Amino acid sequence: TEAGTSTSNRPEMSSNPGSAPSIPEERYIAMYPSMGMDVNWTGERVENGPFVVEFFRDHKTRLGMTLCLNDENHLAVKNIESSGIIYADGRLRSGDVVLAINNVPVSGLSFYQAAQLLRSCKNKVQLTIINATILDQKVTV
Repeated sequence: TEAGTSTSNRPEMSSNPGSAPSIPEERYIAMYPSMGMDVNWTGERVENGPFVVEFFRDHKTRLGMTLCLNDENHLAVKNIESSGIIYADGRLRSGDVVLAINNVPVSGLSFYQAAQLLRSCKNKVQLTIINATILDQKVTV
């Protein structure tokens, strides 16, 4: 099994379904006022709203993704490298928008600040993600 993808000896998601999430839904609604969507905290990818994924790695293991600012100025996944744990995991896709990194919303951060935040994550990286198509539908008037 690739590093970071094994379920044995791996902590459970920090927020169990049914418990209060680390970032309240109101904070996401404040980030994207017209979104008004529930965040999926189960760790499963959903196509119709935001979802949270966690990756566990050691200092040698690369996440294996490139980020960019998309046309709407959202932090987005540009590329997923086949050698990284994100590729092996399979939940993220090119074009997905990153809403938060380790419970810190990236809305309003510069690309450099968001990249520094991601680099500062050591063993656990928690990403709140949304499909860009859904986000565009929810925030476009």
